[in-house]
Amino acid sequence: MISSSDQTNKTVGEFVVDFSLGKLFKQGVEIKLEPQSFELLRLFLTQKGRVVSREEILTNIWANRHVSDDAIRAVVKKLRLALGDDARNPTYIKTLPLKGYTLIAEVTDIIEHTPIKQAQRVRSYLLTFISLLALTLLSLWFFHPDDKSSHAQAQPQIEFLTHMSGSELSADYSQVKDALVFSHRANNNDALNLYIKNLESKRIQRLTWGDANYANALWSPDGHSIIYIRSDSAGSFHYLASLDQDNAVLASEVLDSAALQGKYVIAWSAGNDAVYVKSGYRNFSAQGISRYHLATGKLNAITSPSVAGAGDYFAKESFDGKLLAILRGVSADKHELLILDINTGTLLANRVMPVHANRLVWSGDNSRLILSGFRGELFEYSIAKDSFLVKTLNADFINDVIYHCGNECYYMRQHNGNFLDIQEQPNPFVQQTMLASEHIDLSGAEDFPLYNANGDTLYFISLENDKLVLQKQQKNLPVEQLSSFSPDSKISALVINQQESKLAGVIGKRIFIFDLQSKSLNFITSDLELVHNPTWHPDGDKLFYASVEDKLHSIYLYSLQAKKKVAWLKGYIAIRQYGENNYIAIKENLEAWLLSLNNDKEFEATKLLGKVGSASPNLWQIANGYLYFNRRTDVTTVMTRINIDTGKQEVKQLAKNRFRLNFAIHPRVDKILVVKSLLAESNLVKISVAK
Repeated sequence: MISSSDQTNKTVGEFVVDFSLGKLFKQGVEIKLEPQSFELLRLFLTQKGRVVSREEILTNIWANRHVSDDAIRAVVKKLRLALGDDARNPTYIKTLPLKGYTLIAEVTDIIEHTPIKQAQRVRSYLLTFISLLALTLLSLWFFHPDDKSSHAQAQPQIEFLTHMSGSELSADYSQVKDALVFSHRANNNDALNLYIKNLESKRIQRLTWGDANYANALWSPDGHSIIYIRSDSAGSFHYLASLDQDNAVLASEVLDSAALQGKYVIAWSAGNDAVYVKSGYRNFSAQGISRYHLATGKLNAITSPSVAGAGDYFAKESFDGKLLAILRGVSADKHELLILDINTGTLLANRVMPVHANRLVWSGDNSRLILSGFRGELFEYSIAKDSFLVKTLNADFINDVIYHCGNECYYMRQHNGNFLDIQEQPNPFVQQTMLASEHIDLSGAEDFPLYNANGDTLYFISLENDKLVLQKQQKNLPVEQLSSFSPDSKISALVINQQESKLAGVIGKRIFIFDLQSKSLNFITSDLELVHNPTWHPDGDKLFYASVEDKLHSIYLYSLQAKKKVAWLKGYIAIRQYGENNYIAIKENLEAWLLSLNNDKEFEATKLLGKVGSASPNLWQIANGYLYFNRRTDVTTVMTRINIDTGKQEVKQLAKNRFRLNFAIHPRVDKILVVKSLLAESNLVKISVAK
């Protein structure tokens, strides 16, 4: 911990650090600094000239409580902002990848009671006195018995716009008709159907029937049409339906399937003559935005980002048709808001968002954007001020902003939070009349299930309220919490070694190792690397993972003991060892190959097994001589297994309407763990925040 003897006030570069006041000054003016950032500065000053590791920061700033690297970087970033420092060309704090941070600015001790210090203290005491006086006067006014209004932080008022039994999703609002269009199903195995609700009359109409799924309906700006996706066993297609004033369907036609193949409509143009579509995210190729002209069927590309992340995944035109706002995933933990002048093609703004958002709407006067995330994030962007304002709703499980209904007023969706469960069920390829399986009933949303080597212990990630939790469920024992992460952490993989001593996974862009004995978490890759698909070597001390360098995928083998990586195999994105000298490896096109290591220690591709659905380690597994993998066909989840020796392929249906396909196979191979999508009860709501 930081020693109390190291409290001599100091100058660091152009700044004065007053430990007795806990404040930072520049030329006699106080620089605002949050307590954690000040404590980090204190740590850097007491350790001047040496590298401060992540572990030291955890010990001194968080008292050894585990937090993610994102939290550490956030505090460092705030300190850099206060010091006016540039991470790429630092003059105060230098980052040493995989090692830590070091303070490089000149530091000198300040002799007590100098005129500068006295002046700073006088100014600080005076400001404190004025602040306290102002607060006292404000409180006298605020709590005056004649004033009946409450100015305390109020919970938002929530008014149900829909309250049907089941789940309402993918909604859109028409100002012209004062009506919502949305998809709904009463039970999880039901098909999604389209409904319209007039908010003035409260009248609800059902538009579609049958076994197909109808989703992503969007009103045209004039309220005369809706565009939607219809999915069944034949595939998914976009339809355009014309409605009369009473919302009766006048005509419905399928749009050009060739032009829109592999693309998804996300918004209308203001002129009613075109829609914006995004391309699908496939094989590490970033999505782009295009404009589809309804009359001609022509598709014009608008963006084609070259980024490591998902690319451009959402866009919406302003009501006046002049501006286009775009959400871009630059990397796993960096997302940007772009604003484009439609007429000139000029990029007017390109700003990193403070938190991740998956939807946005325009304010009625086109001066602001309201953005929301899946886990309740809500914030605004002011075009005039070129700044973000993050909102705190203090309401559970609010997401998907639909419409900005006025100052501090939003149409959104609210669900009950329990939308994923882990389920143990029979292996569909093993014939058995009865099987004793564990019933797993937990309160959060669980994902990434794993068995240990004996099959008597489960590991998984759970989303609970405001955090992601790494948990362990041992037979006949309560659930044990191993570690926790911030709710905005992006976990994309979780694997366990055969020895049950370590877990590995991906958070954001980095691979972590979690030691199950010491309960410690360490990262083995940096933010600058593009890595994915970690899998364990059989010895439990080495880890395979894929990395992208100069757009070329390669497999590396990392030794935990030596803390070094070696290049292992080029041209593949995932690998698992199969026997002593054989491997199953997956190429970028998702072809799974059987590889053999010859006497010269070179790989030979001996057999093409087939195409898997994904290279994520939680979506394919080797068990008992078979390659297993999950994929989705339309709304149905199917499991495929391929006999590695004969190449024979079998397919079994697992379930309908599942959007998470992660699974694990029991060591006895008679049962599997899957992630069951629950019917999270959800409604469309109006959120009003009282001032």
